[in-house]
Amino acid sequence: MEISRRTPLVLLPAPVDRQEDTTAGDVLEVDDSLDEPTVAPQQSEGVTAVGTMGEDFAETLGDDRTSDAPIFVGATRRVTFFSLNGGAGRSTLATEVAALLAARGRCRGHPDDTSAPLRVALLDLDLRSANVAVRLGIPQPTLWDYLNAGDPRRLDDFLVTHRSGLRVLLGPPKPLSTHPATAEPARIAEVVHQLEREGTHFIVFDLGADLGAVTTWVLSAVHDIFVVITPNASGVQDAYRTTEALRRLGLGHKLRYVVNRCREQVDLTDTMADLGGRVVATIPYDPRIEEAENAHRCITLDGGGRAAEAIRGLAAQLYPALSSPPRTGRLNFFRRHAG
Repeated sequence: MEISRRTPLVLLPAPVDRQEDTTAGDVLEVDDSLDEPTVAPQQSEGVTAVGTMGEDFAETLGDDRTSDAPIFVGATRRVTFFSLNGGAGRSTLATEVAALLAARGRCRGHPDDTSAPLRVALLDLDLRSANVAVRLGIPQPTLWDYLNAGDPRRLDDFLVTHRSGLRVLLGPPKPLSTHPATAEPARIAEVVHQLEREGTHFIVFDLGADLGAVTTWVLSAVHDIFVVITPNASGVQDAYRTTEALRRLGLGHKLRYVVNRCREQVDLTDTMADLGGRVVATIPYDPRIEEAENAHRCITLDGGGRAAEAIRGLAAQLYPALSSPPRTGRLNFFRRHAG
């Protein structure tokens, strides 16, 4: 077999640094099997297709699908955006980043393989106020339906597919506390195991602003926790509260910070020094995000502006191949469809 002179980029999702947090308390036990490397079979055909990807959107992927795509090596990457402050913009960031990874991310399993889209899943586990369904304009099926089915092997029947290629388990339309079906960590673990067995590259979790059993399990299981900060006095105070709570769970080593809806230059140097963390992205306030939400669109795919660019930069930190300049076809698509 002739080997290309061009060395392919190999992406290996770095394992979480497992050093003990200096302020950590008891660490919750998480099933170690979640960290096993995954294989990458073809996506199951049982997915519910919603908003079929049209020719214009497929154009954004381009025709050259072999030479530029990196080789994805390693286990599924699990990511969440979190804050104990409701309304910080967690769901927006989770949805936008997940959709962008699914739409623009491509990879290969071997240097000679044709590239394929990243397999990305978004799980809406905000059990009190789920709103990913509203953002995407897809009402059902939901987590309720999956829990009522009682058969974890039927997961594909309850995943919807967004036009970006993102697979989504929508959150419950009403608080699960009012429903006989309950979401327990074991049931969520079933979902994660199934997605990883299918070769999912990224699982993004949208969580509630609480530390209930499901939320705590997910926080313990993910590799990356992006603490979302709103740049005002109450938002900064919440960052301290959130950080302290997560460190007590032994999760301080997973934390990075995202400043969201920033209207002006904000200096959080002293705050980050106190928290022992760093801001990895600052998302400026942009009314186009609200407009996109009302139109059930993702601004990173169908729009532009500084906020969209900042979110793209955040996604590129998870998957560096996204930082490469888009092809002309993609730019033309954005111009035609910008809201």
